[in-house]
Amino acid sequence: MTDPMTDPAPDPSFGPAPASDAAVEAVARAGYEQCHPDDSFADLIRRARFSKDDRGLLRQWRDYGRALLSHGDGCAPPVSSRR
Repeated sequence: MTDPMTDPAPDPSFGPAPASDAAVEAVARAGYEQCHPDDSFADLIRRARFSKDDRGLLRQWRDYGRALLSHGDGCAPPVSSRR
């Protein structure tokens, strides 16, 4: 439960509210599984615990999900490559 005195309502002038982790993960999962039909997002999450490469791939897919949701109209802006 939030206290309105200590947790004021978000100011709409700062843009849309950030997407929930579940929503970001759902978008990332759908995109990943569409692009990698022979793999699952759950397996990627499991492998990311042990593999630096998979950890980076998982981060990129979550960034994609966040970007897609924050853009608002269903079209993600270009996501820069982090290397």
